[in-house]
Amino acid sequence: MLGIINEREFENDGQIIKCPLQTMVGASNELPEDREELGALWDRFLLRYVVKYIRDPRNFEAMLQGGALSTLTLISQTDLQQAQAEVSAVDISKVVPQFTVIRQKMAEKQIPVSDRRWKQTLSLIKAHAWLEGRKQASDDDLEILSHALWQDPSQIPQVRQEIMQLANPLDKEALELYDQASEIYQNILKTPEEKISSAALEGITKMKKILKRLDELQKYARDSGKNDSRIMDSMSKILAWSKEIASNLLML
Repeated sequence: MLGIINEREFENDGQIIKCPLQTMVGASNELPEDREELGALWDRFLLRYVVKYIRDPRNFEAMLQGGALSTLTLISQTDLQQAQAEVSAVDISKVVPQFTVIRQKMAEKQIPVSDRRWKQTLSLIKAHAWLEGRKQASDDDLEILSHALWQDPSQIPQVRQEIMQLANPLDKEALELYDQASEIYQNILKTPEEKISSAALEGITKMKKILKRLDELQKYARDSGKNDSRIMDSMSKILAWSKEIASNLLML
């Protein structure tokens, strides 16, 4: 596996076979405990995500009602090669100094990141900038590192906090506000029916304050030339929760 991932080659009974690997995706119900034996393989999965059960009831219903996933290929080999060339040409000179800061933060939190991994994460920064339609990477693109630098799931909040503080402090606060609203929403759904009206009223009041703060963050982001897509997305979801609570739960 290491040879396939690194050199795109596989040794089959002494014969070297070329492997035109473009992407590798792995899934597991557990993380490797023996890092001495499996650490090299674990280190080569550049992006890492913890996939949990669906929390939002609306998304759960959408999953139940959804049809089969499409297997249609949406990009040709030529398009892919062109995209890779354009990604490779993205200028990262402005964000490279931030890597030294992030590296120091990870060392302080005793989160080991290999030199190989630091080097490879540059491609993530380039790809993120390219997907945003830019030829030069900015601090906003550092956000993708939140999914690349942790070694254990318990480290995810620490890594995310440090990265977001450097990448975009406004997004960091927006994410925190979103988490607060999500917790309010989930708690209301778990409230006994005899107490649901008072809990819903209190929840809507709290969400209004959160939405007001997000509106302030959005205006500041636009005035300072920052990307406000995360703030807008948070506002949209929280507004939908608030409307759902008001229409379905408040009068119970």
